[in-house]
Amino acid sequence: MQRFLALAALVPAAFAQTYYGCYTDVPTRALTGSSLVDYTTMTIAQCETYCTGLSFTLWGIEYGGECYCGNALAQGSFPSFSTDCTMPCAGDALTVCGGPNRLSLYGTAATPPTVTPYPHDPVTAYEYEGCWTEVDGCFLRDGDDYRRVW
Repeated sequence: MQRFLALAALVPAAFAQTYYGCYTDVPTRALTGSSLVDYTTMTIAQCETYCTGLSFTLWGIEYGGECYCGNALAQGSFPSFSTDCTMPCAGDALTVCGGPNRLSLYGTAATPPTVTPYPHDPVTAYEYEGCWTEVDGCFLRDGDDYRRVW
């Protein structure tokens, strides 16, 4: 029985792991399924094992020790610059585990998850305002008046 339990504990980590990149977090969390926080031993493998063990297909690590799981990204989360994810993992300083409000995002699929932007009103009409140029020593601010910068 012990051999079976030990094998079962290793199976989730055997799934194919795909790194999708650095993604933004949102105030309600980009991955809302479950979470595990460990600022001393968190690794990518630990997060993967935790999330896939709960049957989630996506997992991400933020701020070096915060693991989040889900099956889809929340609305408003999108790919960010790779330079935004530079915090070392708490349990493995040689690997990167996100950053402030940024997830190093992984999953079991070969392609990245679908990104859903926040809704906004469509642009239906526009009005030509003319051609504008900046004046030396000044810049255009608020679209209608010049402000000195020196």
